[in-house]
Amino acid sequence: MNLPQNLKVRRPTYADAQAITDLMRAHDLAMAGYADTTLSDVLDQWKELDLQHNAWAMVDEQDRIIGYEELYTSTHGRFTIDGFVHPDWIGLGIGTYLVQLAEARANELIGTISAEYEVFISTGHYTQDDNAYAMLQDLGYKVTRYFYRMSIDLDTLPPLVDWPEGYRVCAFDPNKDGPMMYELHMTSFAEHYGFARRPYETWALNHLQSAIFRPDLWLYVAYGDEPVGFALNYLREDGIGWISTLGVLKEHRKRSIGLGILQHSFRLLYEAGARRVQLGVDADNSSGAVRLYENAGMTATTRFTIQEKVIRDGIRQSIS
Repeated sequence: MNLPQNLKVRRPTYADAQAITDLMRAHDLAMAGYADTTLSDVLDQWKELDLQHNAWAMVDEQDRIIGYEELYTSTHGRFTIDGFVHPDWIGLGIGTYLVQLAEARANELIGTISAEYEVFISTGHYTQDDNAYAMLQDLGYKVTRYFYRMSIDLDTLPPLVDWPEGYRVCAFDPNKDGPMMYELHMTSFAEHYGFARRPYETWALNHLQSAIFRPDLWLYVAYGDEPVGFALNYLREDGIGWISTLGVLKEHRKRSIGLGILQHSFRLLYEAGARRVQLGVDADNSSGAVRLYENAGMTATTRFTIQEKVIRDGIRQSIS
C-alpha cells in the first residue's frame, strides 16, 4: 500500500512524547467528545515499549506527527497494537498502512513463541469509531470483546466502610509491600480475559515507578493476617482519580470485600482532591465486576471494542 503524498514514516523518540500525546488527545476528542490522555500516561506506557523497533510515527512534510502505531509483545502468543490518526487525516489509508507495519513486525517476532501455540494480534477502538471498525474488518480482524470505562462524580467525602467481621483495610508500605501486592494482583487476575503473569520487575516498573504513583492511594484488605484484596489507585494530572486495578482473591469474593475496596478507594481519592473517579472493566467480566461498580454508583461512559486476528494457528495459551 502506498503512502499519501508528502507523508513518511519514522521511528518516534522521547522528544516526540508530547506531540504523540497531543495526537491521542485530538483523536479522543473527535471520537468521544473528551480527551484525558496525559503525557504521564504515554511515558508510563513506553516503559514496556521498544520504540526503536515496535513503534511508528507518520509525519507530514513539516515533520508533524499525524499518525502513530505501537506494538506490545509477549511470550504468550498475544501481540497488542494501538494506533491513532489525527482526525484531519482520516480516510486516506494512514490507519491501514500503520496497522500493516505492526502486523509485519509481529510476523517477524512470531518465532519467539513456541511453535505449538496460537499467535494473534489484539487491538481496541472506540465502539462508535466506524472507520476503525471497518478498517480492521477489512484486514481480517474479528470482534471478540467489549470494555467499559466507568465513572462516578463525588460531591461529598464518602463514608468509612463497615468491613465484614475479620476483615480490615491496610495502608500500603512501599518499603516492604510491593511483592505482596504483586502476588495479590497476579493471583486475583489469573482467570481474567487477556491476563498474563509478568515478572515482578516489569510490574514494579509499570506501577511503582509510574510518574503519578502515590503510596498513600494504594490499599489492601487483610483477613486476619492474610492479604485478600487490593486496589492500585492514582490521581491523574487532570485531577481525575483512576482505579487502575482492583482485585479480590477468589475464595473471598461474594462477601462485599470488592465493594468495600471500591468505596474506600473513592474516599482516598476524594481526600487527595479527585471529584471524579474512573476505571476500566471487561464488559463480560465473569466475576460480576460491572454489576459491583454499578451498585457503587458508577456508570459506563465509554465503550471500547476489542478485535483480534489470528496470524498462526495453534493452542491458545491460558491468558483469557
